[in-house]
Amino acid sequence: MRTLSFVSKFLMWALLMVYSVFQVLAVFGIMGSNADIIKAGQGGRTVSPIPLIAATILMLAAVILFAALAKRKYIGLIVSVVASAVMLMVALELGRQFPPSVSATGTVGLTTWKLVWRHIGIAGVSLFMLVAWLADRQLEKAYSRSREGKNGYDLSGQPLFRSLDDPGAAQQEKPKPKRSIRERIRKQRENQ
Repeated sequence: MRTLSFVSKFLMWALLMVYSVFQVLAVFGIMGSNADIIKAGQGGRTVSPIPLIAATILMLAAVILFAALAKRKYIGLIVSVVASAVMLMVALELGRQFPPSVSATGTVGLTTWKLVWRHIGIAGVSLFMLVAWLADRQLEKAYSRSREGKNGYDLSGQPLFRSLDDPGAAQQEKPKPKRSIRERIRKQRENQ
């Protein structure tokens, strides 16, 4: 479980970094497209990059919350699911605004595959976060089960350690003699 948790957290951070770069590039692409649309005199068809930026920042905040809050990791998980839903809506809107078209140079616009691996794939961060959270919960439960019978230190007022010079310690803790010695003592008593 510890390995699964580590690998999931590593992949969560790696996906976050890769998809953050994709979203930054998409924002620059949207801004370039908006500039071209404004130059063409069609200012009403511009696309706002703010929802894309907000969804990316929300996912980054979710991962930071997941890593920072040791006892309440579920908060980061919930925020990441919300960020994934927002990113899905943003990606569908981008797909509507930039439909694919085939030209002599290739396909222009956002095909379904491009939408999935460039934008919707950030939901994989939530998936790896969920796996890491479940693995961490299993580790915590196993640790608490292993500690059930162990009380730790007895702080009931009795001394934790005794001195060898303490006369009360010698009377209280007389070691039990070996079986052979007990047998010899028993036989001596029987012979008397």
